Amino acid sequence: MNRAMFSGILLLGMFWTGCSGMPEQQASYPDISDQDGVRLIQNGPLEHQACAVSPAPVVSIGVAEGEDPYQLYRVMGAAKLSDGTIVLVNQGTQQIRFYDPEGRFLRAAGTEGDGPGEFRSAFYLRVLRGDSIWVGDYRPWEFEIFSPTGSWSRNVRPFPEWSNNPSGWGILDDGRFILGKRDPLDREKQWSIRSRHVLSYDVRGAFEDTLMVLEDGRWGILSPESNFWASPLFESFAQFDARSNVMVSGHGSETGFSVWRFTPGAVLEERIQWMEHDRAVTEEDIETARQSIIDRNAGLEPDMYRMFVEPQINGERPVADVRPAFSDINISVDDSYWVKFESGQTEPDIQRWGRFLKEGTYGCTLTLPARLDVVEFGSDYVLARDRDDVGVERIVEYQLEL
Repeated sequence: MNRAMFSGILLLGMFWTGCSGMPEQQASYPDISDQDGVRLIQNGPLEHQACAVSPAPVVSIGVAEGEDPYQLYRVMGAAKLSDGTIVLVNQGTQQIRFYDPEGRFLRAAGTEGDGPGEFRSAFYLRVLRGDSIWVGDYRPWEFEIFSPTGSWSRNVRPFPEWSNNPSGWGILDDGRFILGKRDPLDREKQWSIRSRHVLSYDVRGAFEDTLMVLEDGRWGILSPESNFWASPLFESFAQFDARSNVMVSGHGSETGFSVWRFTPGAVLEERIQWMEHDRAVTEEDIETARQSIIDRNAGLEPDMYRMFVEPQINGERPVADVRPAFSDINISVDDSYWVKFESGQTEPDIQRWGRFLKEGTYGCTLTLPARLDVVEFGSDYVLARDRDDVGVERIVEYQLEL
């Protein structure tokens, strides 16, 4: 790891300790300061000013029955090209598919195989500025790169090779990419904190540097009989994303994240923070979370319930001290930062995303149904993967008003 970056991470811990106890009434927000060259933006308690989305999707791609191009299975990502075309990766057919801005099928590219432009297991998708389309594939892990018309351009395979898909990733506009790798699960280290290594690669796929090592969540075996691994209730995890020439990183236990800019090396530039009310886990929170697990598995066979549900709700499963502040982070196409505020175990039907401007100030909060898996934020749209009660997959676009 770059020694300067490691020192920066340690200093951030000191900044955070200093800010967390600051009385709300003694400060005006946002409070912007400089600490050894790192710009600190302290937002006040978020008032959850609402962003608006259309009541229903303005585009919906995917049907239960119909023509093959509209039947989706294991959609692993989607994005928009600059002309409004929607491109998605459908792992069920090992294809990328193109749809016009109204959701009408245009064409497909890729197929199953090991040759140029073919996929073994198509995974993830991102569109870079200039509309080059990057699709992950494994094993081993590599990127297949296509033009906006669907013609295959080249592939890039990280070296040394990866046998599995990364735990987090991002691509910079110059073709460098960032991959996350978690330490393997270890039976001898029950409930110990895992690390997530954030690694950078050059345009040819050669390893450049370990940018940082993030403390990730704890895991343990709940049921030796079924080899069932799980994390403690309300556990927090490390998150990161990279796009354009920026990377963001943070840990869900803290109400803040860091912004790194590549110039060309990664330089810690900002720390964006916000204040929240008490997040201590209460007995009521624990009971609500356990009841939610019971409700989700009500129809399970008795033996399966005993092996997979009972270990999740009994008193031997650890519980984190605080609820996560956030559980995901995403850089949007317009370079703003979206943070998914964690509410899943106490408000299972909704999800909330907070938008922070690229200047670091809080903008608004967006509420969406919990079943949606957001795949891309734009300046005026949200793309998400949806799955209905009978398992039909769709890519939906909502109009976004900030």
